Amino acid sequence: IKIIKIVSTHDIVMFFSNKGKAFAMKVHELPVGTKEARGKSLKALINLSDNERITSICAFKEFNKEAIVMTTKSGTIKKTLLSDFSNVKKNGII
Repeated sequence: IKIIKIVSTHDIVMFFSNKGKAFAMKVHELPVGTKEARGKSLKALINLSDNERITSICAFKEFNKEAIVMTTKSGTIKKTLLSDFSNVKKNGII
């Protein structure tokens, strides 16, 4: 396990990939599993390419005027409003 987030059923989870794509899902759309279950691949839920992997996850209640800040290894920083991600499709948004 690399990332653990505690979220509510009504929250929105946003996944960020190493290729610069963002994917969003409502938490209630994620499959429920037991503690003995093997789980389901994230590639089955969102359209990740072969070399693509999820590097970060964030959760929030709604797409509003709050901002999200992203940084890269090389030190580039970017601030984007959550409302800019409100129309994310299954294939993600760059």
